[in-house]
Amino acid sequence: MEEKILLTEDFERHGYGSYVTNLPNIWSVAYYFEVPNGLIYKTDSSRPLKLKITAYEKFTSVDTSVDFTVTASNNVAIVRNPKSNQIEYEWMAIARGRTSGKITYLASYDPSTRQMTFGAIPGGTTEDIDVFYLIADGMMRLQITAPARAQSITQTIFEASLEAVNSTRQNTINQLLKIPADFELRAGWKLEIAVNTPATIILDARDISDGNFTTSWNELAIVSIPVYVGKEV
Repeated sequence: MEEKILLTEDFERHGYGSYVTNLPNIWSVAYYFEVPNGLIYKTDSSRPLKLKITAYEKFTSVDTSVDFTVTASNNVAIVRNPKSNQIEYEWMAIARGRTSGKITYLASYDPSTRQMTFGAIPGGTTEDIDVFYLIADGMMRLQITAPARAQSITQTIFEASLEAVNSTRQNTINQLLKIPADFELRAGWKLEIAVNTPATIILDARDISDGNFTTSWNELAIVSIPVYVGKEV
């Protein structure tokens, strides 16, 4: 079997009716990867995985020509530099103007009020903005769902709080994430990112229902899951 990394773009949003991805405040699948016909995938417990899960919100009529502040509906994960312990705001949230089409990064965050302040956008105007931020509220799982005639069978292979996952850079030995064992997935099986959070989880900007984005400008979301891939015999 060959080594491979499953990335964010390999996953598809799940969706539940009018909900773009997950259901609020209940365990539900936000994104999934389905094993193609003729292949076998196996998770690799010897290599670290990387996960950064983003919440999404839209704010209307914001003056982006100056520094601007919006209030998140949920708590934002605080990311600190592992060496200096300084808060790295630019790794916590990102915003994009609908009219200007330009991106700006978080400049400061007040956890007591959940207020996020972003830098002014050059050439900005009063416009709607799309915001992604690392969510601190709730839990997440990686799980495997095997199709069955009567009902699907689901097994959790990794579980953590969203704050624990999102507040670390995952680039030092004591911050590495790993799936505890190797798990095999056959054709038609799904590797799912499930969450229990009040937030709307969107990893790819192209999944914003009214965004009409052709590329994903969400630089914060990361899915990097090491696997082995082989042909089904």
